[in-house]
Amino acid sequence: MPQDTARLARITGELNGIGTYDFEIFPGIDGRTLDPAIWQKFKLNRLKHKNKDFNNFDRMHQGEAGCYMSHY
Repeated sequence: MPQDTARLARITGELNGIGTYDFEIFPGIDGRTLDPAIWQKFKLNRLKHKNKDFNNFDRMHQGEAGCYMSHY
């Protein structure tokens, strides 16, 4: 997350340590701050998918869902 400056510094150091200096940081989605309408849409859209893993979203914490959404 953008406010996690210590994590960014650690990752930057690790990347630089392997010779990677040119990389892009993009902000993640903090599911805890999502508008309730977006959260509801996310939950409803998962019903359209037949993948059994989507059934676990009912029990998924909003922060975890935000992490998931950040990657797709």
